[in-house]
Amino acid sequence: MQKSPSKRYAGTLLEIIIALGIFAFAAAGLVVLSLGALTGTQRAEDRLRANAFGQQAMEAARAIRDYEWTNLPAGTHGLTDSNGYWELSGNSDLLDNYFTRTITVTDIDANTKNISVRVSWVPYPGATDQIEFTGRLRDIVSERWTQTVEADFSPGTADKIAVVDTNGGALELIRMGNWTEASILTTYDFGGDADVNGLTVVDDRLFTVAKNNGADEEFTVFDLTQLGQANLPELGSVELSTVCNDVSVQGNYAYVSTEDGNEEIKIIDLTTYQKVNGINLPGSNKTYGMQIENNMLYIGAERSGSGEEFFAYDISDPLGAMTTPAGSTEIGERVSSVDIQGNYAYLATSHDSRELAIVRLSDFLLVKSIDVEDDENMRSVIADGNSLYMGREGDTDNDIKSLYIFDISTPEGTVPLQNSIKLQNGLDEDITDMVQIDNRIFASVDNGSQEIAVILLNPLSIESRFDLNQSTVSDTIALYENYILAGTRHNSETLQVLQGGEGGAQTYRTNGTFISTAHNSGSSSTTYGNLTWTASGTGSVSFQIRTASSEAELANATWVGPDGTSGTSFTSSGTAITTAPGAGTQWIQYQVTLSGDGTQTPIIEDVSISY
Repeated sequence: MQKSPSKRYAGTLLEIIIALGIFAFAAAGLVVLSLGALTGTQRAEDRLRANAFGQQAMEAARAIRDYEWTNLPAGTHGLTDSNGYWELSGNSDLLDNYFTRTITVTDIDANTKNISVRVSWVPYPGATDQIEFTGRLRDIVSERWTQTVEADFSPGTADKIAVVDTNGGALELIRMGNWTEASILTTYDFGGDADVNGLTVVDDRLFTVAKNNGADEEFTVFDLTQLGQANLPELGSVELSTVCNDVSVQGNYAYVSTEDGNEEIKIIDLTTYQKVNGINLPGSNKTYGMQIENNMLYIGAERSGSGEEFFAYDISDPLGAMTTPAGSTEIGERVSSVDIQGNYAYLATSHDSRELAIVRLSDFLLVKSIDVEDDENMRSVIADGNSLYMGREGDTDNDIKSLYIFDISTPEGTVPLQNSIKLQNGLDEDITDMVQIDNRIFASVDNGSQEIAVILLNPLSIESRFDLNQSTVSDTIALYENYILAGTRHNSETLQVLQGGEGGAQTYRTNGTFISTAHNSGSSSTTYGNLTWTASGTGSVSFQIRTASSEAELANATWVGPDGTSGTSFTSSGTAITTAPGAGTQWIQYQVTLSGDGTQTPIIEDVSISY
């Protein structure tokens, strides 16, 4: 019997379905096998890449160790390339947006660290692969000179920088305090009844000169490290038996300007406190303001007929004969104050038409004279860069100012008046003396009240005025750290000390320099590694170093930066040291310059030199 077509077709369809099933099963197996092979290949490639990243991290750790041991602090870190140098950064780093790498540093001892590198990744959801490397590194530098506590920094030499006890010891710019809230800290009685005419601060010493004080000394030196104590320790004094007006100091000698017509300048040995020499100016003069610059003593004097009122003497040998001045200039009236900048002397005078006189020091020629409003005398002068500040005798006329500011960028050309200000309208007040600190002028005032003025230079304004005790007059002013020192005419509160306030906006010096003690590496063949430091606060920091074969030679060695020349500075911690060409290397010293904006300060917490 013949099969029906429908049954035949049904059997064929079934066979096809079965065949397809068998094929699909086989194909699925092939797909699984292919995917497994691909996954295995990918994971093998991942491990190769992870291995390379791990090896890279270990090599980077060695490179960091070679560059600066202290750049490997304990902790968990990532890694970054900064200008061609490896640095630890953050807690981990992400590579190719796939691998996570961590470097764990553990201190074993001061010279040994354990380095553990882990590279991990997620090949597919729910799975994590990782690879690890470990090793130990030793510091390849055998020695390290570190300054980190107050006792380390204190023996150094600080200029406008304070050694503070922050975190055990640190360097920062001197804090000036808040000058709108200043107050009198203390007063001192110097004995006798003479007025204090001149104050000069050198290091931690206060040099004072006074009018003829009878049987008492006119020249006295005090120890300022004890400022604020009940008694200010006296280091030495000399009886000069004449009116003394100003004092300048260089090395172990003080130079005092006097009104002794036979010997106007007295020279005092500061090791013995004896007068050891003197200068008799031509004619019979009274002498006033002075300044020392490059072994030359510049002197302002009283008008002397047709003679000179400005003199210069070579004081390279303080004990030698000084019979002839190195130079002199006829001004025509008394020279009250002198300031030297570059090749020019700037003189405050009592001349009616040349209150400001500018003398070129190469030939002592009067190259410029300025008539400064009316005919009042100029009492004080300060040259700073392109600006010249002059304080004058007062006048009740409100148009006659107290402080004048000139542009001296071209001393022999046009010297324009930039600005001026009056201390107080309607009052006849003299600015008797001035000190400029950064953006401020601190002035002593000839007045029975508000005898101290603080003048803000930018913008030009009177920041504050202060009364001294006993409504006395102040003829001279000096600054020491964050203290104003006012010399007065009072017979029992001769020196009055003001301190900046603690509240409100604080002010700091805008720049300062610290020179470390000298360090003996112990070998004439020393090779130095890197200069590192820890800094905080706000502002900029720069270092230089100098080396020499002996401590004595170090004092005259050249300060250099990272390339071994004087024109560069270290500005990045961890930079390699290159010494000056031909310099010995057994002894080393660093200097650091801190700079701020006057409202904040950078802070140096520690300094380290490896060798």
